[in-house]
Amino acid sequence: MVKPDVFVTAKQLPFPAHHVPYGHKLSDEFIQSLQDQDYQVETDEDVVQRVLKDNLEAAKEAHGDMGQKSQYRAIFHRANKRFQTEDSKVAALNIASSGVIEEFPRAGFLAAQGGRQTMEDRHKAARFTFVSGEKNVHASLVGVFDGHTNSLAAEHVEMAIIDVLSENLARYNPVKLSPAGIRTALRTTMVDLDRQISSGGTTACVAVAIEDVLWFVNVGDSRAVLLNRNGDYSALTLDIGGESMLNFSSMTQEVCNKGRMSGVSNCSRKFTDIFPLDQYPDILSEHGKKVIERGGEIILYSFQYRSRKINNIPPEGLALPVWMNYAFNLYVSNPLSDDPLARRIGMPYALGDHNLGGAVVSESQVTALECKNLKDIDDLWLVIGCDGLFDCVHTQEYAKLLQSELADNSDVEGLTLAQKAATLAIERGSTDNISVLVLPVKSMFGSEVRSVSQVEQAAQHDTGVKGVAAEL
Repeated sequence: MVKPDVFVTAKQLPFPAHHVPYGHKLSDEFIQSLQDQDYQVETDEDVVQRVLKDNLEAAKEAHGDMGQKSQYRAIFHRANKRFQTEDSKVAALNIASSGVIEEFPRAGFLAAQGGRQTMEDRHKAARFTFVSGEKNVHASLVGVFDGHTNSLAAEHVEMAIIDVLSENLARYNPVKLSPAGIRTALRTTMVDLDRQISSGGTTACVAVAIEDVLWFVNVGDSRAVLLNRNGDYSALTLDIGGESMLNFSSMTQEVCNKGRMSGVSNCSRKFTDIFPLDQYPDILSEHGKKVIERGGEIILYSFQYRSRKINNIPPEGLALPVWMNYAFNLYVSNPLSDDPLARRIGMPYALGDHNLGGAVVSESQVTALECKNLKDIDDLWLVIGCDGLFDCVHTQEYAKLLQSELADNSDVEGLTLAQKAATLAIERGSTDNISVLVLPVKSMFGSEVRSVSQVEQAAQHDTGVKGVAAEL
């Protein structure tokens, strides 16, 4: 176990000049406080174990409510004539790239422009090596980066993530691997990449295989899930989008009515002007409050009558559950900008978006999955997708599709499953860029995952993750 004094604070990359364009209006102390928040480190191994477990449970719990987002848009798009033929579905996808991933057996990816003017998403799949103590550690990485404003941020993360992560894994695991060291390396890598971005912004949802553990680091509203051939699924990450800034338990009828009166005509007003925090102290979630604490503002861009699921009824057969027929369209802005409405983004967590002067958070959530404890690992598949997929396709629906495909062909390729996922999203009404990676879990570990006996023999190199394996 790494001693706490091995690393007390993470190495901090300074804010570049373009990162805080309103820096002349902010104190040095405030800017340093943002640095310290983003580069926060936890060295206590027991605390890290608890955080990893809590994050995984939070992902599963949120997946039942907010995480489902508005996939039921499908109900309002079923009559759309352009989805009547297979040819029209392919045309609507507007595929930018797709293919197999040679380094990962049976893995495939698809990137579709969809209804957008440009394709801003990127993805990465690679194997790499880093040094921990005197040992060369082999690792694998796959990830999806959902760019916005332009593709520059996603392109930078795609190109730089391996080098930055390798350096940080070596830096924070100087003696041997530890959960605290790996978690710090993953979180620090996201902040480092954020500081390097010169234009635009992007989400990052990444899986990294180290020894017998799958690590996940997520910033933004992309998602990683685990599926099996029986149609079961488990959330591995917590996607945080614009609606995540609200505390859903505070969404009373009175709040919805007030929001409707204030925002139904695209008023673009400050959310806290409509709902003062002294009168509505619980209306914002921890994510929304963090934006305010960092000097940002939340803008109510519009308020629509749009279906939003608020309970945990599964979407079997697309049956309508209990709904809240209102939706807040929220944006993060910066009050120091001369034109705050021209500088906004629809999520509180992302890499880049420096035109918002630090209001967008680059803090990441890390989860871990101990694969030596997974049941039937030969039947497990990992899916990483952006919100263009998961906004419109519930994970359970895709899990059943995968179950059907594997029943028909046990040797089905990930590329086929990625194509099926994207086509389903188009059927359900997605007009966003769609990026999805689909691969067997075993392919992350090379030719095979080590057996329990092999793991015990290599105990001196064990990463020490406990109690975070998903039970499917």
